[in-house]
Amino acid sequence: AGNLPCINPTYPIKTKSGETKWVTLVGKIFEYKEDKPYKMFGSIKDVSENHLLVERLEKNNNYLLLAEKLGNSGHWHLNIVDQELYWSKGVYVIHGVKPNDYQPTFDTALNFFLPEEQLKFKACIEHAISSKQGFHFKSTIKHVLGKKVKVELLGKVEVNNKEEVVGVFGVFRDITKSENIFEKLKLLAMV
Repeated sequence: AGNLPCINPTYPIKTKSGETKWVTLVGKIFEYKEDKPYKMFGSIKDVSENHLLVERLEKNNNYLLLAEKLGNSGHWHLNIVDQELYWSKGVYVIHGVKPNDYQPTFDTALNFFLPEEQLKFKACIEHAISSKQGFHFKSTIKHVLGKKVKVELLGKVEVNNKEEVVGVFGVFRDITKSENIFEKLKLLAMV
């Protein structure tokens, strides 16, 4: 018989009460009659919770992307274990780089900060990790086109079940407009 053909589809079904359930079928044909499947064995598993979780995650991700776009912000994640840095689309936009052209590392991302700010931000991250505390940091970065961008970073450490820090997650916001308005208001108040 050789390799037994296998099926593994996921379908929505309606229960007698009218409720929709998502099920995954796993089956193998083990006997043919006249070159047609005749007997098979398999199982059905209710995967409704997984399906709903994926739908919720997709919906929440869409909300997050919309919030990033409206708030001129993005989110990032630094994996402490393998030193991988993830940037959302919003963070790429703030820096003026494209995901296909630039893969950030902690050290290369640090280079976007003005020289006098690089050590301060690195110390901020190191303190957050050692103290297992979140942080708030305002700074200025240099956009890839050379313009200065005032930014605000909010971060939170991520710990495993042994209370070891495994990552840092944060929000990165372009606050240039609001900071410029604030500076103008301060000047006007002095007049």
